[in-house]
Amino acid sequence: MSLLVLEDAAFGFGARPLWSGLSWTVAEGERWALLGPNGAGKSTLLAVLAGTIGLDAGKRRTRSGLRIAAVGQRLDLDPDVTALDAVVAAAPGRTELVERCARLEARLEAADAPDAEVASLLSDLAAAHEALAHLDQRFAPHRAARILDGLGLAPAMQARRVGELSGGMAMRVALAACLFAEPDLLLLDEPTNHLDVDSVRWLASYLPRHRAAQIVVTHDLEFAERVADHVASFEPEGIRLFAGPPSAYRKARALEAETLERRARNEARKRREAERFVERFRAKASKARAVRSRVRALERMEASAASTLQDAARGATFRFAAAAPSGRVPVRLEGVAKGYGGPPVLHGLDLAVVRGQKIGIVGRNGAGKTTLVRLLAGELEPDEGRIVREPKVKLAFFAQHHADALAPDPTVLDTARAFAPNVSETRLRAALGAVGLGADDVDKQVRVLSGGERARLALACRMVVPANTLVLDEPTNHLDAEAAEALAHAVAAHEGTVVFVSHHLDFLRRAANVIWLVGDGRVEVHPGTFDDFEARLRQEPAPGASGTPVPRRSQARADGRAHGRRVRAMRDRRKKLAARLATIEAELERAQRAVEAAAEAVASAGTSGSPERIGELGRAYEAARAELQRVEAAWIETTEAIEALDEALAGDSSVSAGT
Repeated sequence: MSLLVLEDAAFGFGARPLWSGLSWTVAEGERWALLGPNGAGKSTLLAVLAGTIGLDAGKRRTRSGLRIAAVGQRLDLDPDVTALDAVVAAAPGRTELVERCARLEARLEAADAPDAEVASLLSDLAAAHEALAHLDQRFAPHRAARILDGLGLAPAMQARRVGELSGGMAMRVALAACLFAEPDLLLLDEPTNHLDVDSVRWLASYLPRHRAAQIVVTHDLEFAERVADHVASFEPEGIRLFAGPPSAYRKARALEAETLERRARNEARKRREAERFVERFRAKASKARAVRSRVRALERMEASAASTLQDAARGATFRFAAAAPSGRVPVRLEGVAKGYGGPPVLHGLDLAVVRGQKIGIVGRNGAGKTTLVRLLAGELEPDEGRIVREPKVKLAFFAQHHADALAPDPTVLDTARAFAPNVSETRLRAALGAVGLGADDVDKQVRVLSGGERARLALACRMVVPANTLVLDEPTNHLDAEAAEALAHAVAAHEGTVVFVSHHLDFLRRAANVIWLVGDGRVEVHPGTFDDFEARLRQEPAPGASGTPVPRRSQARADGRAHGRRVRAMRDRRKKLAARLATIEAELERAQRAVEAAAEAVASAGTSGSPERIGELGRAYEAARAELQRVEAAWIETTEAIEALDEALAGDSSVSAGT
């Protein structure tokens, strides 16, 4: 069933159209990846879909009662409530019900209210509380807490006010609120920008199981592949719609480009032949008719679209200027610890950065990834230990805060020229163009650039300075998918050493050949690619005492015994939970009957009962409702525990079947 339809839609800013003639139908259950270069209009299209921006032409139609939840790069959260309460408040209609209960309770407190009005108010209050109880059963606070935890907010963080959180953490709260609200249509603009790798993985597994239709703007192609089954892509020739995952769209697009290129070669050959014919026989009267025919054919020939597709596919081309090689170990950390007045964020670090490595640093937000790269780059000094840099090291460091330090008055080109005075203007312009700052942007003052454009300018400045050791903190945050892919190739191809922090799954997979996992103040070194790292995480520790190797057959038997014990323990736990659930369900039925009886007694009292009797009935209703809420919470907790065990048992069964 269709949820939202755009018919012949058009939108633009002044004389610059972003799109026209767009007809798009979004149906129930569809998950769309909205792709395209920076500045193409993806966020604007999301706003049009959400109904916050009107169309210049065409129509936008929605299903009656359609509920849309959207989160983008701007926040609309109450700064005075806790993160958990902000998410719980997103339950549809909850705020209105809470306000209604408060109004009714305030009116009941009026001592001069007549008995008839008191009875009516109690009846209305009972109905409002019952509706709120049913809403809280479906949208339980502990479910909101689980979503926040999946997005990287631990319980202590969930209890903090939104106004006390960093921008990145507040953005996660807004995302959690959208997921919790269970809308019919979910609109997400770059939802992974402020997430760590674990949270990106969690979101990639959560979205396909979410009931809402979804439209997600993302530059992480691997994330898009995991969550989307349809594609809407901004292309030079307009917005293209495709039923299938992003990988299938890219293949179809490449095939289309190849077909158009072949057609262009054929047209060019025919053009050359026609031009030679006209040139050769122009003066011959006997060939006049044939010449006129060839001239008309040349006039009808139109430029092929192949060049447009080729230009789009060509995209950004990054290249880091190389310096003379460093020694074998450009940077070494010996017993390093670093904190900020409290317990150390990092401690006891003994690490070596080896020449030629491409080190991807991962870990949960707050684990110390940025602290680590700032130590490596020399922006921070350790509290304990020392950092040894080899004398031949020429280090370039890129971080998002460098963009904020750019002077506002110079132009883009002057800023790059001041950063690299010995680099030619041609090379500077090429580097700026590679990050999306083209000929129309280089004469702009830095003050008029967006935050993303300033970050890309800072990256371009560091690209042109010769270095043999690069340290990059979230370099893909403001790059589109093609530019991020080009940057990954540039990192992998760089002759020197690169250390980078990233949550971008596709970038990590393409660029890293060593992974550093930051957690609990320490760093684990995992040689190999990001694929190797993920495979290693999925493996269970090998049994055996003190790390003694276990023979292969003994290992298999030990694994089988451990697997059997684990499955038996989970099955025993499930039986106990099932028995408990049966008891709770009986209690739930009794509690529901008690609430219904109490509500009926309040309604039946009408004006015939005394104020004392009406008050007694109201208190009895409140007590019954509180008991129902307690039992409902126990029922939800127990059923979710059983579901989690069922998922774990199913996973163990599949692993067992595959071994």
